[in-house]
Amino acid sequence: MCESLPAAGCECRALLSGGAQVVQKVDLPMGLVYTVQSLIFGAGFVGISYGVLSASWDPERKGGALGLDEVKQNFPVLLDALRKK
Repeated sequence: MCESLPAAGCECRALLSGGAQVVQKVDLPMGLVYTVQSLIFGAGFVGISYGVLSASWDPERKGGALGLDEVKQNFPVLLDALRKK
């Protein structure tokens, strides 16, 4: 459910900015529109990455609520895997 929030935010931003331009005749600066879009996309990327790293990769061990211990354990594993490539 939460992984779809950034995509929904991007769609809402597109509908709201398009509606503001067409219906209300508000001229939004394209730089502002692109900045907001990039922030929403970036938040989604960070959220999905944190979701992957905060999951318990060991099926025998129960993960914590926020996954901070799992991130500390999984991040070095990810870096080692990337360095070996």
